[in-house]
Amino acid sequence: MATIINAGTTALTVTPDTSGALTIQANGTNAIAIDSSQNVGVGTISPTSYNSGAKVLHINSSTVNGELKVTNSTTGTATNAGLAIVQSGTTSYIWNGSSGFMGFGTSDTE
Repeated sequence: MATIINAGTTALTVTPDTSGALTIQANGTNAIAIDSSQNVGVGTISPTSYNSGAKVLHINSSTVNGELKVTNSTTGTATNAGLAIVQSGTTSYIWNGSSGFMGFGTSDTE
C-alpha cells in the first residue's frame, strides 16, 4: 500500500500509511506513483526498469500508445512540437517534431 492523495470532483483526500510510497490519484484512478526507491510510474503503480537497481520513469498507457514528450518555449506545446519518444503497439519511435537538429553523442571514444 502507499500514502494516497486523491483529487476527486468534490474534495481532496489523503490516505496515509508507512510504506514510504506515494500514489496520486485523479478521481479515484491511479495517475502517478513514487515507490520507496524513488522510481516514478505514470499510469502504473509498479514502475519497473530494464536495468536492475536503476532509477526509472515508467510511463504506461491503458491504450495501445504511450508517449514521453519534451517541449520548451521555443518548440511550443502543439501536438507535433518538441521531442517525443513513442511506443505504438510493438513499434517504437524517437521523433523530433521541430525543424531543428537532432544529435546523438558520447563523451567516450568511438
